[in-house]
Amino acid sequence: MMETLDAIIKGVGLGMMLSILAGPAFFLLIYTSLRLGWQAALLFALGVWISDFIYLTVAYLGVSHFLERWLANQWVGLVIGLVIAMAGIILVFRARKSAPPPIITRKIKLRTRTRFMIFFQGFFLNLGNPFVIIYWVSLATVGSTFSAYNTFIFLISVLGGLIISDLLKIYGANYLTKFLTPRVMKLANIVLGIALAIAGIALAIRSVIYLSS
Repeated sequence: MMETLDAIIKGVGLGMMLSILAGPAFFLLIYTSLRLGWQAALLFALGVWISDFIYLTVAYLGVSHFLERWLANQWVGLVIGLVIAMAGIILVFRARKSAPPPIITRKIKLRTRTRFMIFFQGFFLNLGNPFVIIYWVSLATVGSTFSAYNTFIFLISVLGGLIISDLLKIYGANYLTKFLTPRVMKLANIVLGIALAIAGIALAIRSVIYLSS
């Protein structure tokens, strides 16, 4: 019982600390919340969480090396990194040339098709990142000091910590929209575009280094 409690506490704490690592999903989560509201951001985050749970389970079952090798051979990380970088560059140019975007002042009603698109965007973005499986394998190794049952509890707790942090990010971004002017929103889009481009390029470079090793 004490070991289970220890696994939960350590897992949630580690998950919340690791959530500060700013990857492509982090910036897209903030961007989605600012542009489409908290419901859209929650759908995006749900896709990320489910893909994380899949990788968590794969890492726990010890079959991650097969999936990791498949992802590397398919150059998924490189392709996704370049796509994200291109999307960030396009966002910057659009933000600079266009008029400041309107600020969300009311609840946005999302169509069912849009909801699915946002969800799968988060799901496949995270699922296609080969470093996410490495991330969960590393966590599974850290959690292996516990019993087999509590190792899984530890991994679930890490995911719980990530979910709590993402919910705080969504709330924070949604709260900030009350104070953003159209000009500041335009600047925020430029900053997020640059951040996305950097994150995408970093992912592509890491994928090339990983594949060549």
